Amino acid sequence: MLNRLNQWSEWFISPRKQPIVCAVSGGMDSMVLLDVLMKMGIEVKVAHVNYGLRGQESDGDEAFVRQFCEENQLEFFLKKVHFDPANKENIQVWARNERQAFFRKLYDGKVCKWIALGHHKSDQLETTLLSVFKGYDIQKMSNIGYIYIRPLLDITKAEIIEYAEQNNVKYRTDSSNLSNKYDRNFLRNEIIPKLRDRFENFDERVLGLVNRQKIRNNIAYSTISEKLKELTTKVRPTPHSFFYEKISKAFLKYPYGKHYLHYDADFAFHFSRSQIDQIIESKNYQAKFEAGPWLVVHDEEFIYRGYKEKPEWIDDIKLNPPDHSPYFESSINQQKSIDFEDGKLYLDLDKVKLPFIVRYMKEGDKIKPLGMHKGSKSLNKFLKEKGFNFLDRYYCLVLEDQNGVVAVPKAGIDERHAIDENTENILVLKSKY
Repeated sequence: MLNRLNQWSEWFISPRKQPIVCAVSGGMDSMVLLDVLMKMGIEVKVAHVNYGLRGQESDGDEAFVRQFCEENQLEFFLKKVHFDPANKENIQVWARNERQAFFRKLYDGKVCKWIALGHHKSDQLETTLLSVFKGYDIQKMSNIGYIYIRPLLDITKAEIIEYAEQNNVKYRTDSSNLSNKYDRNFLRNEIIPKLRDRFENFDERVLGLVNRQKIRNNIAYSTISEKLKELTTKVRPTPHSFFYEKISKAFLKYPYGKHYLHYDADFAFHFSRSQIDQIIESKNYQAKFEAGPWLVVHDEEFIYRGYKEKPEWIDDIKLNPPDHSPYFESSINQQKSIDFEDGKLYLDLDKVKLPFIVRYMKEGDKIKPLGMHKGSKSLNKFLKEKGFNFLDRYYCLVLEDQNGVVAVPKAGIDERHAIDENTENILVLKSKY
């Protein structure tokens, strides 16, 4: 088994100097995986989640994994969580969301190149049957994908048991695996053994079907991806922000068009079928849909998909014109006459209180648009009237001084800072985005 995994690693995780975090529960599968990775000479770290669902037994798992890491000088990452009984969410879904958020945080923090999971061939069989019985699409686990690798995916449970015995791998037994209360355990303990007795080569036949289905899905993904690409525009609201995608709903006019997003990789990986159908069918254009890293909104013509997280390094930056800024070109004009150009902001320098702060728009911001003589207007409403969609506003940068919002690039300036016949110093700003 070790030789097969050594060859696998040469294909998928070369060079081996890249650190890997191994998700370790303390059970046989994850402890075998950890043993294998260590023997392969890979720089490995360990992540453990204590859900607190089995009381002292859960704490015992944590202590076992922690001690193993100390004895082998492995870096250890722990997340302790507790399920709130008032939470109406399925407990297994809750646990999965908690560990995925933990793994994502480690990955985003550049702790590792990959997260290694202990799924094996028998897990794939169980997942396939669960999908069939629950009416879900059959999904094939991947050896490598997104932020995860699954080195044991082509290894059977019998091979893992044999390896553990031959290599004296110590592990903990999760008593909850013996309970048929959970669907996966019921399949594993009751149904699959009977199916194996009834149908010859049951595992190989089912997994062969899964492989063929994956090939058909990949063809569909590739074809649909190309069509959606033709209808997608990338928009970058600020110089250092992420792009967001603007997808025309024209695909809905294609044959089977309403199913296209089910075969878009980013949508299909993070959003459930029901969520995707809601996005397509909803007439509530104020609705927001969130899954994984994505934030999705829509209107009558487009679907907008962007990252929920905004780059923190953009927010609350001081700007003291005419000093250099990554966002604006600035100059001070003392001429009585000036040629106005589109895309530039013209402010009365003596009416502003420098320095400016460049920051993201926030709830409660107000602006007094040019020509408004009394009162002010919600900045959010002002930008809507200017044609800014939700993600434009979500990523929108504003200039403020000590008295509030002074200007919004691509939208306009506040009346209180506008130039007039008495202006002596004109501050000219040109946005770099």
